[in-house]
Amino acid sequence: MKTESKNGVDKRKLQIFLIFLLCSFLIWLISKLSETYTERASYELVFVQVPDSLMLTNSSKGAISARIQSSGFQMLSSGFKRNQINIDVSQARQRGNRYFIAPAVYRRQMEQQLSGSVSIQDVDTDTLFLELYSLVARKVPVRADLSLDLSQNYMIRGPVELIPDSIIIRGPENEVKRISEITTEPLELVELQQDFTREIRLKDPDTANSLNLETDRVVVRGEVFRFSEKIVEVPVNVLNLPENTEIKIIPNTIEVLCRAELENLKALQASQFALEVDFNDIREGSKFLPVMLRQKPETVQSAQIMVDKVEYLVMRQ
Repeated sequence: MKTESKNGVDKRKLQIFLIFLLCSFLIWLISKLSETYTERASYELVFVQVPDSLMLTNSSKGAISARIQSSGFQMLSSGFKRNQINIDVSQARQRGNRYFIAPAVYRRQMEQQLSGSVSIQDVDTDTLFLELYSLVARKVPVRADLSLDLSQNYMIRGPVELIPDSIIIRGPENEVKRISEITTEPLELVELQQDFTREIRLKDPDTANSLNLETDRVVVRGEVFRFSEKIVEVPVNVLNLPENTEIKIIPNTIEVLCRAELENLKALQASQFALEVDFNDIREGSKFLPVMLRQKPETVQSAQIMVDKVEYLVMRQ
């Protein structure tokens, strides 16, 4: 019993000793952190407020070294975060073709961003040079890289729509001039039977690092419908027929295979089409004239002439 009692007393004494030791350490640590220290710190540069008319491509340095004075608490907290300083590019000055920010200017910017408990003792004295280029803007068309596989007896109504169908690109003049169009990433749609709407990313141009695109994606949209077929017999007209001349066309009517929605096919008439041959196309040694489909109704998505040339016989009076 005496041994157990003695062990309990010793254990309590050890716990009290450790508590006093911890309190002493904390008091010492707080005392030390309350003192003022001087050290050299490096600040990563983040460039902001770049004018819209300019593009920043590089700088003479990516970080600035400074000797700062601050409390131990401030030093400790800064050790757990990334030191960054925003550099206001709009305050850069131009000398010839070069842009620069003087040390006094970026020091003032640093002082405005650092905590009031941090004092800058000295800072790099090197001028900060910036590579800035004047930007030009140009509107270029967007071309869709599409592969559309329609189910049997289905067609697309009108052209596929791109929204937007052109975009504004900005960059150095020599780079912008090289771009004639912007292409989308490939899109493949198979067994289409319904209308479709897809968002597609734009391909980065070869000079993507120096070009700014108004948007990085477009919407492609198309209407799909089921079609029927109908054959319409259309007479062939002759253009540029000289006076006192007659011509006989064989055959003088040609079948036109039309594809459209059933409702539109029902209302089709031959007078809505124009098939023509041109007398000026007559060539010595040839017995045929090419036939051209000059007109078809807008409601017909596809019209195919079944005969693309006719024989002729010229009779002069």
